[in-house]
Amino acid sequence: MFAANFAIMLKWVTALVLFYTCAGYTQETTNALDYNYTSLYNAASASLSSHTAGITLKQDLTKGSLTYTAGVAAWNIDYKMTGNDFNTANLENITIVKLGIAYRYKLDDDWDGIAEFTPQFTSNFKNSSLKDLYPGFMVGLRQTTTGEKASELTIALGYKGYFGKFMLMPIINYHQRVNKKLSYTLGIPTIDLAYAITNTHVLKAVVFADAFYSKTGGANYIYDAGQDTNITISGLEMVNVTAGLEYNYLSQANWTGSIKAGYSFYNTLKLETPGGTNINKDLNNNIYISAGFKYNLNFK
Repeated sequence: MFAANFAIMLKWVTALVLFYTCAGYTQETTNALDYNYTSLYNAASASLSSHTAGITLKQDLTKGSLTYTAGVAAWNIDYKMTGNDFNTANLENITIVKLGIAYRYKLDDDWDGIAEFTPQFTSNFKNSSLKDLYPGFMVGLRQTTTGEKASELTIALGYKGYFGKFMLMPIINYHQRVNKKLSYTLGIPTIDLAYAITNTHVLKAVVFADAFYSKTGGANYIYDAGQDTNITISGLEMVNVTAGLEYNYLSQANWTGSIKAGYSFYNTLKLETPGGTNINKDLNNNIYISAGFKYNLNFK
């Protein structure tokens, strides 16, 4: 009981301490294309990899802006635990398709009203239906200060899937530049401490989360050797929390390259059944590697 309560507490504490990356719809200030590859590997447990790509377009308005986003993420899970008791054939190749529109309205010199609608479709495209559509959204306020120690505070309420299954949750994000070299961010699903070595080289210490949730279909099952029965899987939730280092190279040719490496210290794989029973699979802690790039389109 204590372990279960601690896991729930850890999940919510992390959710309230982290926010920055997944609020990117409203914080993005340039037209851009991006791509990222992630691999979380452990030969004795589960390997998880993903390819993500997206586009962001911003439209300035008289007293604010609109930001449009579209993206796709392809996840693959290969469960390798010794004595594996369930079939993962149809749990592979889970795809997430996202669309988004964010609106920012200037209230005064420091405060903006913000709202975003970010629906996503998550499925392995076997027996897909409207149940695979998740209507994500967020509404709130953002305070921005300028100067040598510029900062940005976001306070909002959102329906998000930052940690797998979509849920209504409070969102608090804070970013501040300490000086010309140093800045930090507290948010979901990343916190970081960034140091600009030069104008083109930035090093970060980061703690971040990866997650997805899918109402899987097809012939997915868990095999219970004790009772000789097959149990259908109706949902899959994966959550990983990782600490590590990130390096960013900011090119003058309008693109940014990044690479992250770290250790995933919190890993869960939850399997749901039609009867409402959750089956938790403990995963080994894993090495995490991620690399990608972002290209500024500069339409203006």
